[in-house]
Amino acid sequence: MDDLKAEGRAVRDGERAPREVDQVGHQVDETPTSKPVDARRTTRRLTPDEIARSLSDLSAELVERAAFAMATPRIAGFGLNKCEAALAECMPAALHAPSWRRLRALGVDFEAAPWGYFDRLFVEPVVVDNAGRFEFARGCADQRMARLAAVFAARDMDGEPIDLAALDLDSGALATWRGRAALLGEDNLLQPRLGEPLRVHRSATEWLAAGRDGIFIINWSIAADQLGALRQALTVDDIAFGQLLRERLTRPAPAIFVEQRSEVAA
Repeated sequence: MDDLKAEGRAVRDGERAPREVDQVGHQVDETPTSKPVDARRTTRRLTPDEIARSLSDLSAELVERAAFAMATPRIAGFGLNKCEAALAECMPAALHAPSWRRLRALGVDFEAAPWGYFDRLFVEPVVVDNAGRFEFARGCADQRMARLAAVFAARDMDGEPIDLAALDLDSGALATWRGRAALLGEDNLLQPRLGEPLRVHRSATEWLAAGRDGIFIINWSIAADQLGALRQALTVDDIAFGQLLRERLTRPAPAIFVEQRSEVAA
């Protein structure tokens, strides 16, 4: 035992005992070393080749996970509408670490989301035009203006996905794919609220952070017709936004003309 302790001290002080063996039984160099051994871990930047290998390993893992997902017919691509088929080609945000961290910082709680596969958040490069519409960069010949965005489904009152929305996480700007969605959360309009008013969010980011409860208005003209027909009470977080809602959602009365008709003598 004393010999083993002495040998350990020799290794610590930079001198190896003759015919020392390592933990797996290989004989190590018998030449004494002149410097002590530093057992502390060192950190360094990965080389491009190491990063490429790491990404390759991750891709293989994702392919393996996808094989399990194929057991679900809808994920495999059967019975999907146009919006769901487009989302099936996007990467889930939970698998893209930078976007996942950014969304969590904005208050989006992934674990609390009770939705199915096509209700989750995805990330994909998109190209947005001046009219607030976007196209997936993968289908654009010119991708110089492409930006990574959080992409998710916009549903109608019946819960069917009728459009896709792309949220720029830097600016908070929202664009739609088909231009059919007037609201985010339209499927909440007919949900029983037990007397509670419907909350209107100022931004799409706030709507996501609220667990997609309430609505965010995309098209004010169409939203005015929908909300006017339902006559739902609305609630907001501040007076200024409430005044803006009143101005934009109130329909002016139509012009009414009274036509005087002259009576024809009998």
